[in-house]
Amino acid sequence: MFNYFEYEHFDSPDVQGSGQMMDLKIIQMLDKARAMYGKPIYITSGYRTEAHNEKVGGVSGSSHLKGLAADVSDNAFGTKIDSRNRFLMLQALFAIGFGDSDEEEKDEKMVSIANSMSDTLLRGLGFGGVLCRCRVRRLLLLLLRL
Repeated sequence: MFNYFEYEHFDSPDVQGSGQMMDLKIIQMLDKARAMYGKPIYITSGYRTEAHNEKVGGVSGSSHLKGLAADVSDNAFGTKIDSRNRFLMLQALFAIGFGDSDEEEKDEKMVSIANSMSDTLLRGLGFGGVLCRCRVRRLLLLLLRL
């Protein structure tokens, strides 16, 4: 059914087979993002039962409880990854989220994506990068509004 994922990748750890509760469209979108990224994307949390959501400190009413959210990583072991791979994975994930929305909504999403991507790319600059990050973000936002 999917090229890169199985329902069990989305199981809540306390209920085998609960990944079947995931929204089909979410898995299809992640499958497309995985194809674009060209490297494995690991699901660290998919569907959650109420008990598991509480155990991990999830918010009440979390989208995970409805099968509408998944936490992802580009490595299986939670080890530190390089910024380039993180950027490429995020780029693929953001790209599949556009769908058939109208132009105004796309513009708002582009601004949001520019914010997220600039944060991701510049986060490694440390304290000295804070000013740089703010300047780069302003520049990106100005360019997107032209």
